[in-house]
Parts: sequence; structure tokens; C-alpha cells
Amino acid sequence: MNEDNSIAATSLDWSTVVLKESEPPPARPAEDGLLSVLLGVVLLSIGGTILTAIPLLFAGATVALAAFADVEVSFLSEHSDALWTLAGATTATFLVGVAAVGAVTALGAVRNKRKPNEITGNQLAAAPHEVRALMSDAVLTVETIKDSRAWREGLFTDVDLRAAIWDIGSRVLAATELHDAITAAGESGNGALAPEDDQTYVLSCARIADAVQALRDAAAAVTQLSAELAAADAVAQLDAERAERAEQSAGRIERLVTAQAATPTTPATTVTDLSETITTRTVAYRELRQA
Repeated sequence: MNEDNSIAATSLDWSTVVLKESEPPPARPAEDGLLSVLLGVVLLSIGGTILTAIPLLFAGATVALAAFADVEVSFLSEHSDALWTLAGATTATFLVGVAAVGAVTALGAVRNKRKPNEITGNQLAAAPHEVRALMSDAVLTVETIKDSRAWREGLFTDVDLRAAIWDIGSRVLAATELHDAITAAGESGNGALAPEDDQTYVLSCARIADAVQALRDAAAAVTQLSAELAAADAVAQLDAERAERAEQSAGRIERLVTAQAATPTTPATTVTDLSETITTRTVAYRELRQA
């Protein structure tokens, strides 16, 4: 990787990097509705348990105080049916709440299992420098592809960039684990490190570099296509402007021809005669007045 790419890679903010194995699971309205109902049952059961338990607590406190004061309490026997009913209602409401909590927990576990696996930036940031730099370049290259005009216009909707970047991220984590194991074996000094271990790591790094280079080639192709699209648009815009100017010019010429056709080509005899007549009569009338 050249120097510019290395500089770009070191500027990557790993806290913003999260790779997902696949697209998020589709929305399930029925499941979301069931979860909302269960949460409502939990809240109602809590409220119901509290409301039904208050009279029981009050009765228990009364009995305790009466026993302490050596006073006979008769209302327990008089209202035993009501108290037993309250006790049953409290127990039933509590059990319903527990069942609802269990159902919410089970549903949440199912939803979590359907979530795609993730690789966080912290995991990638802990990788050895050589593969971390490659991972940085891969992430930034994917962003370059997504920012291109060709990608935004949907020319590559069938290309799965998520799968490509997930594959590279998985290889980086595997290479990191291998590197750590090699380092630990080397530090143990018991001869556990074999020559082929280093070769495996080097080969793993080479495969990651090949994958990243393939991404760079794809980004270069997409960038070139975007430039060609921009150039084609510029030519089309120029042609449209030329056609518009030609249309405007033709309109002006047509207007000029129409104006020329409407312009009189004979002398203005009518106006001249009228002026001469008025002038002659004015002179005659003035002479007549003077005579």
C-alpha cells in the first residue's frame, strides 16, 4: 500500500466502524405487536399486584398491632372471604406478570438470534499494524464506492459490498488471532513455534491484501465510470444549450422576417396629401380673414 493510503488508514475513527454479516432482519409487525402487548401485560400486572396487595398488607398490619396490644380482632373472620379473594387475585396477577416477563425474555432471545453478527471497530483496532492498515484501506475504499455517482444511481444494486467487507474483516480477525498465538508461543520458549506457523500468517496477510486490492480495482472502475457519466452529461448539456440557442436564433430571424413583411413599402401618400390639404386650406382661410 502506498504512503497516501497508509496516511488515510491511520486517520480512520475505529469507534464508528461496525461491520455486519448480513442485512438487518426484516420488520415483523405481528411480533412487534405481541411484544407491545406483553409489555403492557407486565405493567398491568405490576399495578394490579400492588393494588390488590395493599388491603392484605393493611389487614396483616392490623392483626400484628392487635396481637401486640392483646386486642381481639373480629373483622378477619367477618371478611375472610373478601381477604381470600384478594389474596387469590394478588397471586394470580403476580403469576400473570411473571409469565409475561418470561415471554418477553424468550421473544427477545429469539430476536437477538436473528440479528446479524457484528465486528466492532475495537476488535479491528487491536489487529497487527499490517492487517489493520489493510482493513482501514478496505473500509475507506468501500465508502469511496458508495459515494460515487454510479453507485448512487443504482448501477450496481446487485453488488454485495457488505459481504465483501465482512469477508475481509473476518480474515483480519483470524489473522489477528493467529498472530497473537504465534507471539504467545514464541514468548513461551518451549519450542512450540514451528516455521510453517509464520508462513501461514504471511499467507493469510497476502490473501487479505489481494482482497483489498480487488476492492481498490473496483473503486477505480466505479470512479472512472462516474467520470464518464459526468463527461457525457456535460456533452449532453452543451448540445442542449446549443439547440436552445439555435431555436432562439431561429425565432429571432422569424420575427425579423415577419416585421419586414409587415412594413409598408409604398410612400405615405395619404398622410402627405392630408398634410398638404390642411396647410393649403389654413393659408387660404388666413388670407380670407385678412381681406
